[in-house]
Amino acid sequence: MGLLSTNHKIRLDLGTYCNLGCPSCFRYVQTKDYNKENNTNLSSHPYLNKHWVTTEKVKKWFPESFLKERIKNITFDGATSEPSLNSDIFDIIDYLSPHVEDLQMSTTASTRNPEWWYKLGKTKLYPTFSIDSFKPNNNLYRINSNTEKVIENMRAFTAAGGKCELKHIMFKHNQDEIPQFTKFAEEIGAIYRRVAANEFVDKDSYEVNSHGKKYILEKNTLVERNEPYRLQGDKQTPQDYCIITSGTKTIIVHALGVVYPCCHIEGEFFSFYSNYFAHGDPKPKNCQHNPRIYDDFIRKIETQGGIKTISLEYNTMEEIMNTKFYKFGLQYSWRIKSNETCMNCKNWKYYID
Repeated sequence: MGLLSTNHKIRLDLGTYCNLGCPSCFRYVQTKDYNKENNTNLSSHPYLNKHWVTTEKVKKWFPESFLKERIKNITFDGATSEPSLNSDIFDIIDYLSPHVEDLQMSTTASTRNPEWWYKLGKTKLYPTFSIDSFKPNNNLYRINSNTEKVIENMRAFTAAGGKCELKHIMFKHNQDEIPQFTKFAEEIGAIYRRVAANEFVDKDSYEVNSHGKKYILEKNTLVERNEPYRLQGDKQTPQDYCIITSGTKTIIVHALGVVYPCCHIEGEFFSFYSNYFAHGDPKPKNCQHNPRIYDDFIRKIETQGGIKTISLEYNTMEEIMNTKFYKFGLQYSWRIKSNETCMNCKNWKYYID
């Protein structure tokens, strides 16, 4: 069965640049793993801070006819990049706006200036502003973020008529700021949402070493993360709860055009093909690197020709979603329940309320 239908959501990274240094970010993990594997001491993974998704690429990857027929929502993601740093963003918005119902963005807003954000507030874009703390010197997670700048930018965006959400990622160091978040959201007309920081699945704290300063980031004590979707209701196989086939029907697209097969294995998948992202070498690590991920995903992708077969640089989205991997191999592994990763899917309702 083909996975492409209608009303899909595209989660798109607009580049590999970011101005912050969040300690559990995908970027930090990528760099740490690369240095360990290659016995180097680089400040960032070789592919980071090198790539933009241009307007031309967006037009190539998402033609007008495809958008009109298949897509309801496009969200500029923050998994690898800060979207507002992309200099083509206004042209990209102009291209996408007539063809998709919802256009969203995940941002820390610690970029540009109020005039830039005011201009953005005149567009269709609906951002989710994710900030750390309203207290001075309390950006323990959003390292390098400037709270005053963020507040000015958010005020400018909403002053222009822009609509948005204010996301409060809750740690112990900012859990007492619910009144401040609530008050500010009311002031600017934003929707306030709370999220339990997701890095505390199997731990209550971890050490951060930033700019020569060491401290402990701790799990919040007020709210817990929601249970995985697969445990809610009568869900039998991944077909019932995978984000590709249910709910928002989300397709994840990396800044280099790779269509990720799963929302919760981005790190493991990237690690297998780290040399492709860094140097263009498509050969993955061998199965011993992570036997489970290899059997569930990598082996199937390699059987059909490798990572380039799921890249928008070489194929259309229609072609990718009709490859043997997406149309047959992945779904067959769901039906016979042999895909251990998907059978133990971690995907959960993100917001607490």
